[in-house]
Amino acid sequence: MKKNQLKFAAAAAAVTIFSFAKPSLAAVRCETQYGGGEVCIRTGKLQVDKKVWNPVKNEFVDNINVADDFRFKSGDEVRFKIIVKNVGDDTLENVNVKDFLPTNYLFFTGETPSEFNFRYLNPGVSQEMEVKARVKAESQLPKNTTVCVLNTAEAKSGDENDKDTAQLCIGPKVLGVSTLPKTGSFGILLSVAAAFVSGFIGFILIRFNRKP
Repeated sequence: MKKNQLKFAAAAAAVTIFSFAKPSLAAVRCETQYGGGEVCIRTGKLQVDKKVWNPVKNEFVDNINVADDFRFKSGDEVRFKIIVKNVGDDTLENVNVKDFLPTNYLFFTGETPSEFNFRYLNPGVSQEMEVKARVKAESQLPKNTTVCVLNTAEAKSGDENDKDTAQLCIGPKVLGVSTLPKTGSFGILLSVAAAFVSGFIGFILIRFNRKP
């Protein structure tokens, strides 16, 4: 009898604990991958989402791949967006966010900070930041080569931390190619035809003048 009472008490205690325990939010970040589809990973309570501005699509995207047929050139401005969110149940304190550039290819313009600090970040609240960078001079880039690089954003708050990346591609500038006007070929043909006609008429006149 006592054993049954103990089992019942243990079961009741377990139910009580689970009833009053705080629900844990599932922290998942999903990103579009090259070739289509999404890849989702679990994160902690602090979640970072990094995006890059695509001038062709006129929007922030997760990545710019080679297949997107867009390359940043030397001197181009590159805009990044960092979204930091508290997906947990408790307020996060002293949240530090840093942006890390691929320094061989990009540099910060100085128009925006590259590091941000938030005293508090309440549950369910997110903060958005924009970081501006610029592609280095052509003399500092690989010649006649397209490279795809990653920009990284990292956030920390106590034991909580997360990071995310955004990819972009950098290519060489395309030099202008000299071309003939659209009417150039047609004009050459007309000149040749006119010369032929003039020569033929001259030949006829000479033959006509030689007749007795």
